[in-house]
Amino acid sequence: ALAFAVTFLVTYAIGVPLLNFMYAEDIAPYKTEMLILVVGGAFNASSTILYYGLATMRRQHLVFVGYVLAAVTVLVLATMLVSRYGMMGASVAYTAAMVTLTVVFAVSYWWSLRRVSHGGRR
Repeated sequence: ALAFAVTFLVTYAIGVPLLNFMYAEDIAPYKTEMLILVVGGAFNASSTILYYGLATMRRQHLVFVGYVLAAVTVLVLATMLVSRYGMMGASVAYTAAMVTLTVVFAVSYWWSLRRVSHGGRR
């Protein structure tokens, strides 16, 4: 959580000037989209940690379910939002897919731990 907060604040404070300098393009109109993508990246990082927990518990089938649901989420939202809202729609679709993936992995992880602790199938 601390790493996300620091990344978000640094991106908010100096992200636009830094990227303007690096790419010689004015990205100021996309600052909100950039911040939404940073939030999506934080969820992506969280899902990666949960992924390794699920893989260690040999729950790859639940990982597959998570990726399918995230793919459906991004497909549906991108189809609906990108043509109308452009980069904002794409940013929201990506972040929603990462939230979906993290939630599915978190619920799967909790369910798997609960099952094992109650003597269920390993």
